[in-house]
Amino acid sequence: MTVGAVTDAGEITLNYISPDARFRGVSKTLLRALEVRAAERGNARCTLASTETARRFYLSAGYSETGPPVILFGMQSYPMSKRLPVQPISTKITGCAFATQAHTLSPATIPT
Repeated sequence: MTVGAVTDAGEITLNYISPDARFRGVSKTLLRALEVRAAERGNARCTLASTETARRFYLSAGYSETGPPVILFGMQSYPMSKRLPVQPISTKITGCAFATQAHTLSPATIPT
């Protein structure tokens, strides 16, 4: 099982891979899909707060630490960010589900 979420501002808030799917490339695929989604929304950078467990994974994926560790949800977390490509690379990514922020359009905001 995998689940990921990225905000409209490019913050990856969820990137979970079940233990039985680890070390098969699933984590990299999901992360890349989240980055593509963030780039499609016009973000030049992705940000996240990494756990100690995932820290090496994100560093190897091109993320850098952006400040000292902080405590989030009772755990030490590492603020990180990564600059995204100007043009998102088109890739076929299957088997990924995304939680996205809902948008409500009123008649005044719908382009004509």
